[in-house]
Amino acid sequence: MAGPGDKFVLRSTVTSPFGRKVRMAIDVLGLGNRVTMQPANTLDENDTLRQQNPLGKMPCLLLPDGSAIFDSGVIIEFLQDVAGTDRLLPARGSARFKALTLARLADGITEAAILIVYEGRFRDADKHSPRWL
Repeated sequence: MAGPGDKFVLRSTVTSPFGRKVRMAIDVLGLGNRVTMQPANTLDENDTLRQQNPLGKMPCLLLPDGSAIFDSGVIIEFLQDVAGTDRLLPARGSARFKALTLARLADGITEAAILIVYEGRFRDADKHSPRWL
């Protein structure tokens, strides 16, 4: 899928926690010289992110052939494969599934935190839902 020396573009923002997770993986895997970050704005209808990821979410990794990979967990698995290591996620066995389960737990906690932020940012204070929060 990816050749040696291929370059990639990461569509995200510096404040996205899932984008930050991918950027940390890029650093740990030593792929910083192969991935360029390009800001994405999910509120801008003219941003091409929606064409690259039908969910309209970030992060999104653009490949040299023009295709895209999205969801931080999938991107990290792809980048680990590009790096030729299992440094972040064991390749197989119970250790792999333990690591994946912990990663999904962290994702769930992050998603809940994002929803709390969005409740405060995008809804009027008189419409905040204590039950939702």
